[in-house]
Parts: sequence; C-alpha cells; structure tokens
Amino acid sequence: MPVPPSIRSNNLLIGHHSDTMQTMPHPAYATILIAIAVSVASAGTISVPIVPESSFVDTEAVTNAAVRTSLIQRARTFSGDIALYATPSNALEVAFGTARNGDGVLLPGDEILSIGWADGAWFLASPTYRLTSAAQEGATRRNLSFSVRVSEEGVPTRLTISADGLGDAFASLTNAPPTWLFSRDWDTVRVTANGVNATMEAMSIRLDNDPWLFIAR
Repeated sequence: MPVPPSIRSNNLLIGHHSDTMQTMPHPAYATILIAIAVSVASAGTISVPIVPESSFVDTEAVTNAAVRTSLIQRARTFSGDIALYATPSNALEVAFGTARNGDGVLLPGDEILSIGWADGAWFLASPTYRLTSAAQEGATRRNLSFSVRVSEEGVPTRLTISADGLGDAFASLTNAPPTWLFSRDWDTVRVTANGVNATMEAMSIRLDNDPWLFIAR
C-alpha cells in the first residue's frame, strides 16, 4: 500500500516508498517476481491572507494571493472550504484567474471561477454563467465545501460540493462539470468581502497530486 505523504500547510513535500519482493525458486522451475510500488504524492494549501477590515461601513475590502505554479501544474484535485458569518448584507467572493499585468493582482474581468456568498445565497460563476443556491434567511455561520477532480490535461471530470451540508444546490454542475471550474493557467486568487457586519471569513484552498502505483514483473 502507498505510504501517505507528509503534508504541511504552504509547503510541498514528497513522500516515497518502495518495496521489493522476490519469490523463492520452485524445485521444478524458477520464477522471479519483482514488484515495485512507488507512491509519489504532493499537496499544498494556497495561502490566502485574511481580508483587511474596511475603514468604512459597507465598503469593499480586497486581498490577492499567488497560486504556486509547481502546485497547479501537477494538481489532480482542486478543493476548498469557505465559511463566513452570513448576514443578508454580507458578501464574500473567492475568485481564481490569471493576473493580466503579471503583478499578482486579479483585476475585474480577470476572474474565470468565482465562488462565494451574496444576496443571502451561495453562488458559483464564470464570466458568462452564474448559478446560485436557494436563498437562506437569518444571520448565521455558513460553510461551503467543494472538490474538483481533474484529468492529466487539467480538464474537470468530477465535482462534489456541499453548501451548508446540502449536496443538491449545484446538481446541474456536478452532473456535467464545466471547463471553467479549473485551469492550469491560474496564478492568482482574489478574496473580496463587504457588508454592514463583519464577515469573519475563513477559507482553505488545496491542490493535490494523487499517488500512483508502478508494478514491474
């Protein structure tokens, strides 16, 4: 069995394990079986700074963070957890894309995938498409978790998502994951928060490269 890698936030660690087995020769014939199991797995968490508090009520606050090329180029799973204090006025957007000026700032129009909370509901959006969950009443702590499985070429093949523990909010996307759910060209994540009340956001965005097994006989 592969040995799981050691994972530490904001670091890329690689774990290796090998095992060699040779059968004893049979009196009537000799058979040599060599099995080599290699597990190469890597993962990393995108470091997203806390959104700075605005100096004025209901004023937008924005922060940007880099997406490491070494992680996104090898990723086979893109996942995250996003939480906030969701009052009717509060809004939170986590957007992914490529900074057009190469300065680590994702400008309006650069985002390809946007995930967040606005107008009392969760949403997933591309530049041309937006899907929202059912509106939720009341001010409370809310959480959205997602995981996008991608092919070697970086094409999304499977999406699992849960909004406040419910898995059917984005069923139309899970049945046929759109291509804008992931891109190896992304280099920046932007977090935007606003609202009368403090959003008290918390998030973790993760890129994983799966183990693989090689057997030679």
